[in-house]
Amino acid sequence: MCDRHGFILGQVLKPSNIHDSQIFKEVFERINDRYEGLIEAAGLDAGYKTGPIIKAISTSEILPLMPYKRTNAHKGDFGNHKFLYDEQTDSYTCPNYETLIYKTTNRQGYKEYRCDQTICQACPFKSKCMSPKEKKKTLRISVYQDYFRFSR
Repeated sequence: MCDRHGFILGQVLKPSNIHDSQIFKEVFERINDRYEGLIEAAGLDAGYKTGPIIKAISTSEILPLMPYKRTNAHKGDFGNHKFLYDEQTDSYTCPNYETLIYKTTNRQGYKEYRCDQTICQACPFKSKCMSPKEKKKTLRISVYQDYFRFSR
């Protein structure tokens, strides 16, 4: 890791088959301990835009600066931002005013919210909301969602 002038602040030597994001926490903790309170922001490329990394930076009271990543949604389709979250009921409301309720948290760290299949099949927005293969809408929200909101 380097500062804005290209000076090396910390490093770790690992085999080349280990991705940088897997050793990020180790290097970051060393640097943060050494320069505690002096780091205001951390700029990273898109490969580091993962929930655990953003959480590590944010909980150290450092602003994570990362590039915007485009969603996989096609132009005109509904992305997750079109669904409104209700904190009291821990549910989402779709653009057709139907409720998606929490079902489970998967192993990849996403909370899954689903709508009833009969409602989705009759929905006028079905083609903009889900793929033709899907029978019901499943909205996947990262358990780190709150940390993603504050990264830049």
